[in-house]
Amino acid sequence: MVQLKKKGIIVGATLLFLIFVIAGTSIILASSEEGSLKVENPNNKTEEKGNTVVEFKEDDPMLEMRTLSINIKKGLEEQGWVIGENGDIENFNIIYSRVEKSINIKTKLDGSNPNDILLINNLEDDIKNILKNSMEQIPNANTYKIYIKDKNGIL
Repeated sequence: MVQLKKKGIIVGATLLFLIFVIAGTSIILASSEEGSLKVENPNNKTEEKGNTVVEFKEDDPMLEMRTLSINIKKGLEEQGWVIGENGDIENFNIIYSRVEKSINIKTKLDGSNPNDILLINNLEDDIKNILKNSMEQIPNANTYKIYIKDKNGIL
């Protein structure tokens, strides 16, 4: 009889836990749907993208990094750069701290090859142009330092 009560309590607790997990997941998914993003703009401008209203807030580092990441990825792809396994650019990341704001790019290019050195210089120019074009969304985009590493990790 005692064993049966313990099994009933365990089964009941497990079902209750599953209900909370499902409900929590549903709430998270519902809040992340399009149309739920709203952030303030330093110029108090709003942009509508689909059903989503996006307003940029000047001192929001996470939004700044996300916006910059999107702009860099899109801008590089528009310039013909391929990011990832099949491209010259392995990956990139953005560092935002009190001490430093930087864009770090790891390439598959060989820094000792003259042709690849030209590509690395072109990549740096493309990043600078992307930052310049991002100034309207991110007023301090030109303050980011650019570090490009070759396949050996050398700057």
